Amino acid sequence: MKIQKQNVKQLDYSQENASNAFVPNPPTFSSFGCWENIHFEHHQQPAFEVAEHQHTWHTIAYGHLGGSLGERWLDGKIETETRHQGDIAIIPAGISHRCNWDTSAQFTILAIDPVREHVTL
Repeated sequence: MKIQKQNVKQLDYSQENASNAFVPNPPTFSSFGCWENIHFEHHQQPAFEVAEHQHTWHTIAYGHLGGSLGERWLDGKIETETRHQGDIAIIPAGISHRCNWDTSAQFTILAIDPVREHVTL
């Protein structure tokens, strides 16, 4: 796991409304408080850009809409993406992340706490 960079915001899904500071609209669904080590969120967002941050949990983002262009930075490396319905992005905990969308986006987040060795549902 990477060491936290200075001045990079942390996105910690163990905190209520954690993603609200990073996206224009709050999630339409959040599983906060349902489980301890796993978290789901569903988002519908306008075109936007997410500032550089680090997830404290391993994160999988699943795209529901296709046909959009965007950029994603992981650990300082940029990739231009054509996003299709069903695409996923895997963002390891502790890695700096930034991304943008050129159109509205609908996606689901699955986040898993890396600190726990055993997940109890």
